[in-house]
Amino acid sequence: MIQISRISNKDALRTCKRYHYSKTIPCASVFYGIWENKKYLGLVGFGYGNSPVLGKKEGFKTGEICELVRIAMSGKQEKQTSYYVMSVIKEFKRTNKNIVAIYSFCDTGKNHIGILYQACNFIYIDRRPAPHPMYKIRGKIIHAWSIKKSEKKIATVVPCHDKLLYVYPLCRTARKKLIKFKKNYPARS
Repeated sequence: MIQISRISNKDALRTCKRYHYSKTIPCASVFYGIWENKKYLGLVGFGYGNSPVLGKKEGFKTGEICELVRIAMSGKQEKQTSYYVMSVIKEFKRTNKNIVAIYSFCDTGKNHIGILYQACNFIYIDRRPAPHPMYKIRGKIIHAWSIKKSEKKIATVVPCHDKLLYVYPLCRTARKKLIKFKKNYPARS
């Protein structure tokens, strides 16, 4: 039996440090833990995006969309990861009536093409360039908005990779808006 419930940012960070390649959690996020037969499997997290214009191109207003920002699973689950992600999305939809679409990005720099999103029937919209450079300071990767002016002198610019944009509509109206932007799923080269 599967159980889904909100977890704290502290617990989310602990999970991401164990199971997610970034080892981080974004700010302003809501995390849902997933248990099966009382065994903790991981989390799915949602945020309200770093970009205030996210969704505008597709015709959404501020407050109508969110971003799926983390999926961190132990790999010990009994079913495909897509089953758990969709179970969390169903719970998220039930408790967030104002959200009509969920955006998510795949990092091509990690050789991701969105197989999980394809399995969940997300709509593939576009390939977008990374919006901000990243910097490496003393072996640590830092976002452009986090770096101090004094640190830029000793920082190395890290090449950023394109992101693949997927969107999951939560209602018919959102689906109609998104279908106009739908592209064929990318495949591994």
